[in-house]
Amino acid sequence: MQNAGQTCSAGSRLLVQRSIYQAVLDRLATTFIGLRAGPPDLELEMGPLVNRKPYDVVKRFPQQAEEERIPVAATGVVHPEASSTGYYQAAVLLRDVPHTSALAQRKICGRVLAAMPFDDEAEAIRLANGTDYGLVRASGRATARASCAWRARCAAGRCSSTTTARGAASSSRSAA
Repeated sequence: MQNAGQTCSAGSRLLVQRSIYQAVLDRLATTFIGLRAGPPDLELEMGPLVNRKPYDVVKRFPQQAEEERIPVAATGVVHPEASSTGYYQAAVLLRDVPHTSALAQRKICGRVLAAMPFDDEAEAIRLANGTDYGLVRASGRATARASCAWRARCAAGRCSSTTTARGAASSSRSAA
């Protein structure tokens, strides 16, 4: 949700290993529910989208999810003091997004995150490469040790030569 999702490096797809998928979505849902959009003077998590064009595009994605019967895992809120003529869009976390959906195929550049489970590394690579958009990829592991092991495999050519990402980021979090 950094920069209200209005950067080319904003993540709009989230690939999560199936064995931890529900736990990750539960934690993300808790975060999304607490995200508030509103006027900058209220110092909330998000202000308005920059203008009508991206607002009109972004607000269609939750509608499309409803039409495709894609489950909404969580939504944030638009603060009651936000102007009804402003470009305020609540954050939306979608789950079980089919790889063929436009929600998984397009850059959203807004406050919508499409989560998809994968079973193994080969499927994750296939999903990551299965779109025309591959500007940035980020990887994360539950522990620094696992993250280092993943980066070592990628540095050895198992992932880096097969992903389309032009930029990359990696992070790890301690289990403590």
